[in-house]
Amino acid sequence: MIQKQAIRDYKLRERRALNAVVRNSLSSIIAENALLFIKNFGLTSVAGYYPINGEVDILYMLKQLYTEGYEISLPVIDSDDRLKFRFWDAVNLTEGKYGIMEPSKNFQITVPDIILTPLVAFDRCCNRIGYGKGYYDRFFFNSNSYKKIGIAYSFQEVASINIEEYDAKMDCIITENSIVIR
Repeated sequence: MIQKQAIRDYKLRERRALNAVVRNSLSSIIAENALLFIKNFGLTSVAGYYPINGEVDILYMLKQLYTEGYEISLPVIDSDDRLKFRFWDAVNLTEGKYGIMEPSKNFQITVPDIILTPLVAFDRCCNRIGYGKGYYDRFFFNSNSYKKIGIAYSFQEVASINIEEYDAKMDCIITENSIVIR
């Protein structure tokens, strides 16, 4: 656990230090890579996330998918402190737990076909490190009926991640330089 926390701390500092112009440029490339990859699945229900702490910004891509007829959802933390996904109309958001923007309670809960997951760190085996609260891991543990796609900058890659029993692997990870497939 100490190694994971050290990797998390280092990669979060590294990500926060990214220049805004570089972050926007890399986000555009990653979002374009993700868009092309998603369209190859033939699935039309995609969950994304609202970027925080320098995460790859995929909001423009999600809005584009919405205008093309995809059902888009974003994560919410429910009253039982569990991760769920709520439909999003690509416009209306409200502040949720941890100050993260999310669809309001007026939007229906859904289980998407594809879940785009922000990463703090990853390895070539599609293991991931998130913020350490376990929301995504617990959600992924309950079902495997969707594609789990990690979204990250290439500099977030590490040699290996020691995984624990409940750590969920991604099906693939998309960066500006590559698509890592498990």
